Amino acid sequence: MSRWMLGVTPGIFALWGIWGLVEALTDKFVLFYSFRSFGLISPLVGALCLVLSVSGLLRARQLRQPRRYALAAIFVSVAIGLVPFLALPFDPS
Repeated sequence: MSRWMLGVTPGIFALWGIWGLVEALTDKFVLFYSFRSFGLISPLVGALCLVLSVSGLLRARQLRQPRRYALAAIFVSVAIGLVPFLALPFDPS
C-alpha cells in the first residue's frame, strides 16, 4: 500500500503541475477547467491521499516493513493539499 501511494501521490502532484504550466504558457483552459479549480479541491484530494498513506504506514508497521515509502507518500500528500491551494491568487471579494 505504501509503495502504491508513493506512486499515486507524485503522479497527482505532477498532473497538477503540468496542468498549471500548460495553462500558464497557452493562456487557455485545459479540458475546460482552470488549474485553479484543482487548487480548490486539492485539500480534499490531499486529505484522501493522506488517509491512505497513513493507513499504509500503519500496515507497514504491522508487517514490520520499511516505513520510508509511507512517510514519503505522507509528505507528498501534504504537498498536494497545500501547494495548489496556496498557489491560488488572493481575491478578497
